[in-house]
Amino acid sequence: MIFTPSTNEELYAELDGRVSVVNSQGYPSVTGEIAVLSHSYYNFFRRFDASGKLKFVGQWDNPELEIQATYEGYRTDPAHDSLQQKVVVQLNIGGTRYEPKLDMSMKVQLQPDQEPVDWALQARGGDVQSDAISFILTGKFRDELTSKERGDIASSVGSTAGSGLTSGLLSGVLTDFLRQEFPFIRSAEVSYGGGSFQQGANVRLSGEAFKGYWQVGGKILNDIGNANVSYQMSLGDVLKAPSIHNLFLEIQRRVEGDISEEKKLTNEARLYYRFSF
Repeated sequence: MIFTPSTNEELYAELDGRVSVVNSQGYPSVTGEIAVLSHSYYNFFRRFDASGKLKFVGQWDNPELEIQATYEGYRTDPAHDSLQQKVVVQLNIGGTRYEPKLDMSMKVQLQPDQEPVDWALQARGGDVQSDAISFILTGKFRDELTSKERGDIASSVGSTAGSGLTSGLLSGVLTDFLRQEFPFIRSAEVSYGGGSFQQGANVRLSGEAFKGYWQVGGKILNDIGNANVSYQMSLGDVLKAPSIHNLFLEIQRRVEGDISEEKKLTNEARLYYRFSF
């Protein structure tokens, strides 16, 4: 069951159960319940072991979800470099396939001889969600990230309302995380064309800075030199002249060609007038 084709976000489920199918006037209706067995997994940057059930109540491709997914990993305790702590990120996935609802929690093993404890009782400000997302992406909690690691997250991961990852289970969580960590990013999008994610992913980021609008995009995970960059600003806003508010200056850097071709770099600047209706 693919939630987001662009990033290969999917639930792979081994199923067991029975459903009834009724075809009424060309519209198939499915009812019944199917168990998601223990060898199933949910894939999003990491592989989560999954189990639960799918409940069909009519529309064949939009079952109700009752899925529990778990990812286990390890982090180095920042207070004791030699101590490895088990971290368990847990997802309870409800709602339906097209409108999934997600509840995220996390447990951390504070001592080697103890069971992992609820991180909500330990996290700074109780922000378990940000720590969990940071751990999934980097293996570290949010306050342990260096400035370079924060920049790597901004350039390698995207999510925005209205495009790209909006149908994914973690989209809303990831969007909130990016906007909290990088307020200068207004939107981001990742598209995936196959092959290795690093070479096949096309990342596009945009935001506002210095009274203008910037965009950065391209297959930058493999080589930052592939970045297409543009910056647009209204001369009316800069000069505080409302009469030329629709007169824009754009500075652009474009890269043509892919990894297998000789790349062509173009730098240009242009003035244009935007008509508003």
